[in-house]
Amino acid sequence: HVRIPVGHWITGDVADGEMYVSGEWPYLLRAVGWCRRHGLSVWIDLHTAPGSQNGFDNSGRWNSAGATGTGWSSVPEHVARTVGIVNGIASKAAADGMSDTVTGFCVLNEPFVDTDEDVYRAFVGEASAAVRRHLPDVTVVIGDLFDSKKFDDSPAWRAQTDAIAPVLLDSHYYHVFFELARGFSPRQHVAYVCEHNRRDTQGCCYDKGADGAVTPSVKRGGMGRIIGEWSASFDTLVSDKLDVVMDGIRENGVAPEFARVIPRARKKFLRNFVEAQMIVWEDEEPVGNGVSRGWFYWNFKMEGGAFAEWNFLRGIDEGWIPKPDPQRSATSRFGTCLDILAKTRDNMSIVHEFPPPAAGKEGANWQAVIADDDLVLDHGANVGGPGGGRVILPAVGFVVCVLALLQWYRKRKGGGE
Repeated sequence: HVRIPVGHWITGDVADGEMYVSGEWPYLLRAVGWCRRHGLSVWIDLHTAPGSQNGFDNSGRWNSAGATGTGWSSVPEHVARTVGIVNGIASKAAADGMSDTVTGFCVLNEPFVDTDEDVYRAFVGEASAAVRRHLPDVTVVIGDLFDSKKFDDSPAWRAQTDAIAPVLLDSHYYHVFFELARGFSPRQHVAYVCEHNRRDTQGCCYDKGADGAVTPSVKRGGMGRIIGEWSASFDTLVSDKLDVVMDGIRENGVAPEFARVIPRARKKFLRNFVEAQMIVWEDEEPVGNGVSRGWFYWNFKMEGGAFAEWNFLRGIDEGWIPKPDPQRSATSRFGTCLDILAKTRDNMSIVHEFPPPAAGKEGANWQAVIADDDLVLDHGANVGGPGGGRVILPAVGFVVCVLALLQWYRKRKGGGE
């Protein structure tokens, strides 16, 4: 599968005062043709929306005041216009013969955490109906509002997603967009995948039986998960690095690090980091819970070397991304996530945090991410060898304490007799 992001102006919907230039549709049509020729399916992803659904630069309208979804959800005209845009894209895709190749449609990429939930839920229903009107067999994909658990706890969301099934909840996991993780050691990065990212992936979506047992909703045709974006990048904030690259082009005519070579030790870690993520994103039973239906790597190809860790094709060519095998799961190929952690060296010489740490910098951790798991804090020191065994040292101390108390009790009892 190939996930293709598109702007909301792709079919020519450009309002007065907007600076967008339309004309991308022929290129989407050509890309779909390439995918068809090579046996690949396409998911169309509406990456932008009128007013901006998150305030990010990739939403089509950067909000200088910070990330927010209210610029979209608080304006009914923007929401209604977005439904019409989704309908127009789906209609044109069907008319241009894409229905044999387009198998998924994300109705809105990354609506921000403060997006009005009622507005968004109503939009999801209307946009899904618009898509299915023209592409009846596609899987609808919806953004998780950066909080997947709320979809599991809400009867309203359960009713909505059941009504539009087949549907997948789209989550995006990166280690570079909060300062804490950019300073992680290599083993901490893998440990964070094995614990924090695993818990997030498994945080939704389930049916709860009368006996309290939970079963992934996707097994009965309900909503499942998809990790729609992730990468091997781990220590460089791409938005700040982009400023450096663009300044270099302007001043010298050449992008900095254009011919960058990734050192062998860094490649070795990247391979471990990628394998760990593949294992967790696929969530295969019995090691996983079976809620996820896979992943998409961001990005397919990059120019130059400054952002090499975002380049899927380069990773395949250089061996730090294993070539996907549709017949075999990541777990069957690489073992468990803890197996990967056990073989990862904590080589801090490969970590080059950029930009340098800036305590208290506004927006440094807008997701309020914490790393309070013992596995992350101790750099995975308590992980055993291959097979994923963990040795919890505090538990050993507890056992020793119990044995000492038992011995004391026996001596006391013997002396009393």
